[in-house]
Amino acid sequence: MSNKFQAKILVIVAILLMTVACASSNIEFIPEETLIYGIDFKKYSQQGFLFTPGEYGGDYTALGLLTFSVYPEAEKITSTVGQGANEREVEEWKVKEIDAANVIELAYQEAVKMGANGITHLNIHFHTKHYPDGMQRVEVTGIKLDGLLIKRN
Repeated sequence: MSNKFQAKILVIVAILLMTVACASSNIEFIPEETLIYGIDFKKYSQQGFLFTPGEYGGDYTALGLLTFSVYPEAEKITSTVGQGANEREVEEWKVKEIDAANVIELAYQEAVKMGANGITHLNIHFHTKHYPDGMQRVEVTGIKLDGLLIKRN
């Protein structure tokens, strides 16, 4: 290899290393975090509606499957940070939260529309969608719910 070619490779490698070094941030501490999620089904039980992650042991008619996901809206916000010569604009995404109780209410309403008085094999979990935004990704976490709609006899 010629010296000119080696010099070009070194310049390209140096540029790539500087780009990676500038683009990444180092995390130095992640605090302890405790998250507790609970959903109260009393309101629905009092109306004779059953939510259960398991099977229903009595007689029933299967009416169909219910599957849906709810994702919050997200908005790109521009703010100014720093002062004087160091002042600059920073863009960040603000993602709203979703209340799991509202997702349960939606499931209940849909189930009742279909003639159900219960949802068995209920599965509720968080699901993340990714949206491209230039060189980065925006993550939006929603709630996905699915289950078997039944009419208990």
